[in-house]
Amino acid sequence: MSPTFSFAWLLPLLACHTPVAPELAAAAPRAPAPPRNVAILVYEGVELLDFAGPGEVFAAARGPDGHAFRVYIVGREKRSVRSQGCVEITPE
Repeated sequence: MSPTFSFAWLLPLLACHTPVAPELAAAAPRAPAPPRNVAILVYEGVELLDFAGPGEVFAAARGPDGHAFRVYIVGREKRSVRSQGCVEITPE
C-alpha cells in the first residue's frame, strides 16, 4: 500500500486569498517606501561573522523600490574595535 498525500489543508488558505481588482490597484499609486534602518552592534572581540554576515544580508536585500534596508554599524563609542581575529571595525 503506498502512502497518499493530500492538499486538503491548502484549500482554506487559497479560499482566503482575494486578489485586488486591477482598476483599484492602478487607481492608487503608492509612494516609494524609504529603506528601513538596521543597526548592527560591534564590540571588542566580536566574532567577524556575527556582524558581517547579517550586515551583508540586509545590505543586499532589495524591495520593489530599491534597497530595503540602510545598515549601520554601531558601538558603545565611536572608536575602533578589533574582532576576535585581526579585523578593525569603526562604528558609525
